[in-house]
Amino acid sequence: MVLNESFVGQGLARGFMILPYLLPTVVACLTFEWLLDGSYGYVKSLLSQFGLPMFDWSVSRGPATATIVLVSVWIWTPFVVTCVLAGLQSIPRQLYEAAKVDGAGPWQRFWHVTIPGLEPVLTVVVLLRGIWMFNKFDVVWLLTKGGPGNSTMTLSYYMYDQAFESSRIGYSQAIGVLLFVIGLVGVVV
Repeated sequence: MVLNESFVGQGLARGFMILPYLLPTVVACLTFEWLLDGSYGYVKSLLSQFGLPMFDWSVSRGPATATIVLVSVWIWTPFVVTCVLAGLQSIPRQLYEAAKVDGAGPWQRFWHVTIPGLEPVLTVVVLLRGIWMFNKFDVVWLLTKGGPGNSTMTLSYYMYDQAFESSRIGYSQAIGVLLFVIGLVGVVV
């Protein structure tokens, strides 16, 4: 919403917003590994300034899953913001003006003009992000390799593991078909 308003440096702010999307996934994952490193990471340094101990994000399910989600969100937020910004710019200004004349406040304009105007864009974005997260492989492989234990293993990573680590090609293909069917059902719904 802020990027849709006119302000000094708007182009620069929009440009900075797209930067994470330009980084290769490998670079983003390595950056987060460096930031969260228990020996010399920036987060450890920051926590030690407040007298807090550093947690090891890679040894328990919660922090490992949260890290995968955080990295994925950081990488893909520019895509979502760009789509939503395009949707915001496609909503006719006359609708806002009419709602204002009718006495609608900022929240009412948001709920009754902005959200319905963004519905098609949000539907596509949620659908695409759902499919991409369901098939998430790269961030899982780069950060945790499905661990600790199997706690962050996705179906896509499991398919890879069965094919290339366990040499169970047929089983891996069956998982691929299952992934396709589940994705197809999700899209149809």
